[in-house]
Amino acid sequence: MGDFDSKNNVHFPFKQLFGWQCPADCDYKCQQIITDIRISQGAPIVKFYGKWPFKRVFGMTEVASVVFSLLNFLINYHNFRKINPQRKRSSGPVRTMYGQYLVLLSISMVGWTFSMLFHTRDLPITETLDYFGASLIILFNFYIIIIRYFELFKNNLLPFQIAIGTIYGLHLVKLSHDWDYNYNLVFHSVIGIITLVLWVLHSVKVSRIYTNNYPILSNSIQLLPFETKILMKLNYLSLSKSKYIPLLPILLNLWMFGSMFFEICEFKPILKVVDSHAMWHLATFFPQIIWYDWNMWDLELYKRVTELSI
Repeated sequence: MGDFDSKNNVHFPFKQLFGWQCPADCDYKCQQIITDIRISQGAPIVKFYGKWPFKRVFGMTEVASVVFSLLNFLINYHNFRKINPQRKRSSGPVRTMYGQYLVLLSISMVGWTFSMLFHTRDLPITETLDYFGASLIILFNFYIIIIRYFELFKNNLLPFQIAIGTIYGLHLVKLSHDWDYNYNLVFHSVIGIITLVLWVLHSVKVSRIYTNNYPILSNSIQLLPFETKILMKLNYLSLSKSKYIPLLPILLNLWMFGSMFFEICEFKPILKVVDSHAMWHLATFFPQIIWYDWNMWDLELYKRVTELSI
């Protein structure tokens, strides 16, 4: 029993910080004992209460998911700091659209904070916050492409914002009264697929405008700084040609759609630390490295096209 305690104990500061009281700590240790015995006998790892028996690291239940959620938080913070100055330099509808991106980035940072809390300590309250935060991120991404594709940002956004807020509120009420994982999955999937389709359509529309007016737009001083940033990053993928820029949303959204493989095709935690859900969090990080560079380029392109009445 001494070896077990030394291997699975959590140091005092982390035990207090993350609230590992006796019942929860005992439950965790029992899961580890059973799992270690099964591994030693060549038996597969099994779930407890529907969840994998992760190895605690510094008192955190799912340290890989915490780290990857932190990466997502940091890239959103970086993008916020990148877009905010551009919003201040803009005016009219373009400034409004930049403002909506800042709201999305703020929501995303809150959502990824909830994700870090949940994966640090799996509790009913942290799980609820994680699900509610994820739903808001998905729904607001849907809102963003609606107002961008249909150019609603040129008009009063309040009615549509109220509609989106109502949908979100009803979704929370539904989950609060009946915590249905299947319903939540369907809700996210339907919203996500519609969002993906609209981004593809928007990308095709932008590509058509850019291609048809390439001699004018490719030499635009207004667009050059944004194109340069994108092409520098695309160069790592051997795609450093401006003709690929308009099609980036298709590639990035297909990447996000493909990353759902990790959520669907679940696998047991590697070394009891990294599971498929953690890998999904890692996969969502990469598109954001270039995503908001594209969105800034897209808005500057819109501004230039409007000025030229193309």
